[in-house]
Amino acid sequence: MWQSVGFTESQSLLINVISSSLSIVACFIATFSIDKIGRKPMLLIGSAGMALTLGIMAIIFVNAAGTAGDLTLVK
Repeated sequence: MWQSVGFTESQSLLINVISSSLSIVACFIATFSIDKIGRKPMLLIGSAGMALTLGIMAIIFVNAAGTAGDLTLVK
């Protein structure tokens, strides 16, 4: 996916490693804070954050220029 929007292979790998690392860190934070915040508020916060990020990504990809094989992000 990342290569289709203009990143090189090594940049795509780095993005995946960073994303996975952030996911692991977020799991530890959630595990340690679940008792203080509660399950329902954490679920709502996580769902809102996910909807916001996916919405932003959708807008970015919709505004990309080019064809399917030659897709670039508009600056």
